[in-house]
Amino acid sequence: MASIQKYSSPRGRAGYRIQWFDYQGKRRSKVMYTSKTTARLTAERLEHEALEIQNGIKPRPDESLALKVCTKQFLKFAKLDGRSPQTIIRYDKVFKPFLYRMGARTTLRSITSTDIEDYKDWRLNKKKVQAVSLNTELRHLKALFSWATRQDYLIKSPFMGVKMLKVESKPVRFLSEAEIKKLYETIAAKKDQRAWDLVTFYLQTGARATEILEEGEFTWDSVYDDHIEIIGKGRKRRQIPLNDTLREILLRRRAERSPFPYTYSAVSQALSRKLFDKAGFPDANLHTLRKTAGALLIQAGVDIYRVSKFLGHSSVKVTEQHYVDLLQADYADMSSILQKTTPVINQVEEPLLSSWNRVA
Repeated sequence: MASIQKYSSPRGRAGYRIQWFDYQGKRRSKVMYTSKTTARLTAERLEHEALEIQNGIKPRPDESLALKVCTKQFLKFAKLDGRSPQTIIRYDKVFKPFLYRMGARTTLRSITSTDIEDYKDWRLNKKKVQAVSLNTELRHLKALFSWATRQDYLIKSPFMGVKMLKVESKPVRFLSEAEIKKLYETIAAKKDQRAWDLVTFYLQTGARATEILEEGEFTWDSVYDDHIEIIGKGRKRRQIPLNDTLREILLRRRAERSPFPYTYSAVSQALSRKLFDKAGFPDANLHTLRKTAGALLIQAGVDIYRVSKFLGHSSVKVTEQHYVDLLQADYADMSSILQKTTPVINQVEEPLLSSWNRVA
């Protein structure tokens, strides 16, 4: 008999744990973060399917499902689920080396946590992939196996217990005022209007690399009289007010099919790998412009809550992590301000017998 029980994740997310016996008579368990009604209906469906398989009404699930077939099904699901084109491209890019290492015909159920650990070692030490990039790959692969588990292709994901690599936190790289000036001087010397428009748009909107590109679904329909609307992570939309400079750029580019009809790779090549290098700071990239926008706002005294909303961060905590050094500098300034509230006086001598010596 299938059953449901209330469940709370370590982060406090409320859901229900479903327990049932599968067609082999094995006790199975699944957590769903949904309403009680949906959880109850799911439990009844799972129990009914198990009975149908046992009685030969429904065929047994394919235990020989190949990894390559599963990845194709997942990509199809992701498209139907409304994932952005960039997300689909990233998934596909991550799956290719995993398929190569594991073998495209390898069955999904034969992959173990040991195989995942072997893959981590291969990517890190053989292919020299940076730890931060490998963690991104692992998160995408984990999403694949979690989806496969929800589809009942797997009893348990091999990613259970697999840990991400430890990544040493680095100070956020953003451009100083001198570097911004040098960047524009370099653009002027090259007489590159496209670069000027892109750099200015990134700096004045704080947009992520693809959020203002046609590739990121930024079109003329995204431009309004007083603001633009961009699609961020998780398909979340946010509005950014237009100033005179941004309006001028959009007006100049009106003949284009979209404000910036370029791919991420083309823009990255033109700016990250050429312009920034020419300007003298090859360690900068497109994301540096977004970080710089946030840094300029914080340095101008804009409170972190408004900066977080402007940049489209998932929470203020994310903003704090990105700009911790700047915020610590602000705290130091606050400490200096508070120090001025205390008058400079001679040392106060306490009487020998003082009530302060009494323990409460």
